[in-house]
Amino acid sequence: MRSVVRVRLFAPFDRLCGRRDVVAEFSGTPRLADVLLRLVEQHPALGGYILKRTGNGTVDFENYFLACVGENIVLPEDMIQDGTEVKLFVPHAGG
Repeated sequence: MRSVVRVRLFAPFDRLCGRRDVVAEFSGTPRLADVLLRLVEQHPALGGYILKRTGNGTVDFENYFLACVGENIVLPEDMIQDGTEVKLFVPHAGG
């Protein structure tokens, strides 16, 4: 089964890869971690930010960036269904 995932990039990710939207295709249903790795493969400039922050294994990346589907935060181990749009952004504190 082929899956297509669209990733909408917000600052600083859009500046690092020169675009706001990226589409990634997978042979099966990917986890968010797979989507992030594919982003880095397609746009190596993201690697210094994403890979440095996520590492390998269980990840607490919410202090550095968030990935959301709709209004729900998704974690690296979460499955991303075909046709899903993932939003990737850095959380900002306001005051």
